[in-house]
Amino acid sequence: MRNDKNRSFTNLKRVIILELPKLPETDDGTIWPWLRFLICKKMEEYEMLAKKYPELGKPIFYAKKMTLFQKWRDIQFHKNLAKVDERMLHLQWKLDGQAEGLVEGREKEKLENARKMKELGDSTEKIHAVTGLSIEIINTLE
Repeated sequence: MRNDKNRSFTNLKRVIILELPKLPETDDGTIWPWLRFLICKKMEEYEMLAKKYPELGKPIFYAKKMTLFQKWRDIQFHKNLAKVDERMLHLQWKLDGQAEGLVEGREKEKLENARKMKELGDSTEKIHAVTGLSIEIINTLE
């Protein structure tokens, strides 16, 4: 997640992947009812969850009230959101590649300048001062 200046908002993030098809059939924690709610397909399943877990009453009430159009709109919204996420990921890869290419290009330019200076007879110390390359690297140049 980055702002418009390509700066990271925070490095304090964690990604949790929930594989709903692999959800166990029996309750094994406090998050289980919510995960079960996400994969309900029939009204009977919603009603069973509402009886067993009263904290799900309100979300289940709204899920049952949604019209077919509202459900379709919600699905389309999330599909579009996924597309935007993917485009932003590709843009980030492109920006990272450009930054990497700039660093690589600057290093090549330093090496080329050092070669030219060495050909002109400049001292190793002068080449080091101008390019910032290490003396070991300068000595290996031909």
